[in-house]
Amino acid sequence: MTTDNERDKRIRARAYELWENDGRRHGDHERYWHEAAREIDAEAQSDLASDLQPGGMQPDRGPAGGVGSIGNEGPDKAKAPPRRTGPRRGTAKKL
Repeated sequence: MTTDNERDKRIRARAYELWENDGRRHGDHERYWHEAAREIDAEAQSDLASDLQPGGMQPDRGPAGGVGSIGNEGPDKAKAPPRRTGPRRGTAKKL
């Protein structure tokens, strides 16, 4: 999580980049600031969402694990038996 000061620095840098890429037009500083703020906030939200997914980082708890986590079984987890390829018992068509 970033502090307000860190967020403002990132927004300032992104707004400056947007302004330069747009030809350094005069008078649109608020538009660049708001566009940069939307991008930075959206990025922060997507980072938070991905951190909370199974296998991601949980706040103050490290990697996601425990009950309900998917894909963290480890190498000692038994593999499922192979699937049968023939017809199943009791599925033959009756005439």
